[in-house]
Amino acid sequence: MIQAIQANPVVVGGDEELLFCGPASLTRGAFRQRVAVLAARLPEARHVVNLCEGRDDFVLGFCAALLRGQVTLLPPSRAPDVVDEVAMRHPGSYRLGDAATASTCDVRIDQLLAAANAEAAPEPSTDIPGERLAMIGFTSGSTGTPSAHAKTWGSLVHTNGANLRALADLFAGAAASIVATVPPQHMFGMEMSVLLPLLGPFAVHPGRPFFPDDIARALGECEAPRLLV
Repeated sequence: MIQAIQANPVVVGGDEELLFCGPASLTRGAFRQRVAVLAARLPEARHVVNLCEGRDDFVLGFCAALLRGQVTLLPPSRAPDVVDEVAMRHPGSYRLGDAATASTCDVRIDQLLAAANAEAAPEPSTDIPGERLAMIGFTSGSTGTPSAHAKTWGSLVHTNGANLRALADLFAGAAASIVATVPPQHMFGMEMSVLLPLLGPFAVHPGRPFFPDDIARALGECEAPRLLV
């Protein structure tokens, strides 16, 4: 069933709808344009380790890599030795980061976008074949070498469909805001704070609040109804 999927858009919804809510709100149309610009400027490689701290930067980097045909590697943690081990298992991969991870990455999203400001933006096209390999997640390795689990774009779309059906009665089809404390590099964080807003009627807060006051502030920055992950 998954293999029969020819193409799925990496981000659904109208151009004027929000993909990111809160103080750094961004429409889906503007996001599609940024994805196209970033994808054109990513280095040549088969694999990329997405280390971005900002959830908005992570989602942008994930989508640009997917559009470019690059597989996102998700190490079980961002500890340098763990990231090094995963990178060594995928020769030629590079580390993609943002301003917050400048000391640990090879390529920074903010710098690539700044360098592209004076150039003509490419026409955004965000249809992705279902059979395209999108990401490889890894177990914690607590009982040995971390095991790799590859996911195609079609399988991620399928999983997200199940999550959308599970949440259907919660908001009765209304658009909702997501605030997540779990990092997007975690598989649960990927499903609930990356795929859910990309493929469903949700806008996600770009931050990753941790302390109660920070969580309350982030929730207050988003319109109801809200989903705390």
